[in-house]
Amino acid sequence: TLRSLSGGQSKLVQLAIAISSNRPFVILDEPTNELDALNRRLVWDEIATLAQQGVTVLVITHAVSEVESCLTHLGIMDRGRLIADGTVNHVMQNVQNRRTIAYRTESNSDKSSEPWEQIVDVDQIPRIVSKLCHEGADDITISSPNLEDVFVNLIASRTNEA
Repeated sequence: TLRSLSGGQSKLVQLAIAISSNRPFVILDEPTNELDALNRRLVWDEIATLAQQGVTVLVITHAVSEVESCLTHLGIMDRGRLIADGTVNHVMQNVQNRRTIAYRTESNSDKSSEPWEQIVDVDQIPRIVSKLCHEGADDITISSPNLEDVFVNLIASRTNEA
């Protein structure tokens, strides 16, 4: 019975039902929650196939990094309010001249801990990297922000305004 399935197995059954419905619009709420890495990839492949077949797929998820490669449009919500929406390029446009700097300091020098991260304007990078080096930061990396960085930055900026 359906009740005897694990959470991940139940998610796969729900996806199979959604896929087999032949509907023009499918809503998936946290479709990869409780799935292992292999099944997550299979789910995203199936979602991509649905989209290629012309099905509109609405995915509600906290796993921003998982959906980035298959999005065409997105909406970002915070506390029940839509704070950004449009095409991926439109939402990412606000960070085109920004970069993510990740680094470690003495307080998070344990290699198992996550490095500190911040999104900065491109023209600030030399000054910030120089300051970080002077302060003894390690493992400094600079990268273009991804969608998860944009999400975190938007939520953080709203939290600072409140």
